[in-house]
Amino acid sequence: MSTPTVTTAPTVSSNLLPPGFDGLLSRALDLINQSRSEAGLAPVVWDPAAAAVAQAHAEDMLSGPFFSHWNRAGYGPEHRAALDAGMTDAVFENIHMTWRTGNGQPAPILDWPQRILDAHLGLMDSPGHRRNILDPAHTHVGIGIAYRPELGELRLVQEFVNRYVELDPLPAELPVGAEVEISGRLLAGATDPLINLAYEPFPSPMTIEQLDATGSYQSAAQFFSAPRTTVDGGRFHTRAILDFNGQPGLYHIWVFVTVQNEQVLTASSIVMIDAD
Repeated sequence: MSTPTVTTAPTVSSNLLPPGFDGLLSRALDLINQSRSEAGLAPVVWDPAAAAVAQAHAEDMLSGPFFSHWNRAGYGPEHRAALDAGMTDAVFENIHMTWRTGNGQPAPILDWPQRILDAHLGLMDSPGHRRNILDPAHTHVGIGIAYRPELGELRLVQEFVNRYVELDPLPAELPVGAEVEISGRLLAGATDPLINLAYEPFPSPMTIEQLDATGSYQSAAQFFSAPRTTVDGGRFHTRAILDFNGQPGLYHIWVFVTVQNEQVLTASSIVMIDAD
């Protein structure tokens, strides 16, 4: 099994880290790669940026507490990765929660390696989470684990990544109708880059009750344009106008590539578009 070189992610509160934190991250990664190996798939590699996104969300959920792919700002995993962490990779998220009580009171977790195994088996027993763990296109993963002993509650977050391009930086904010250059470099195994533009209104804050009522994640962004993409050697680029009916909001840049005869989403960047 591969062991990640773990650099503990910046945390909301260090008292939300379970005992033996780095070792638990290593175990969680090993379990993922064991399941992928049994399915005949290549292992995923530890990614510190994705791990920071995962850890921040695990701790944020416990600070509520709540359980959701969204946070209290109304951000889902794509927003948290792109807007909060500055990632350009598309992320594919699994979340898990555990609570332990005895006689109506929080019960301590005494066997942490077993608890991480139980979490992994629980995700593998869920068809959607299992498909994410066993997606052949995934190349990297980051994992976050947070624990509040006074509640007896655990949160575990997995952020999977398909890293087949390096997307060049884009402006964080622009006015409606701005023209941008979208470019990047293809990595080994990727061909036929396709750039899509999608739009969503600015997300609204959510209450704890609203968050706990959510289910599986689906992006609110709606496709509106596919500008022609030019490929020159290992580089790709296009020029695009960020304008969806003159609306301010979040403009998503999605990059798809072909890998082993399958089209996969590899990059996702977000530009905030203001009215003027």
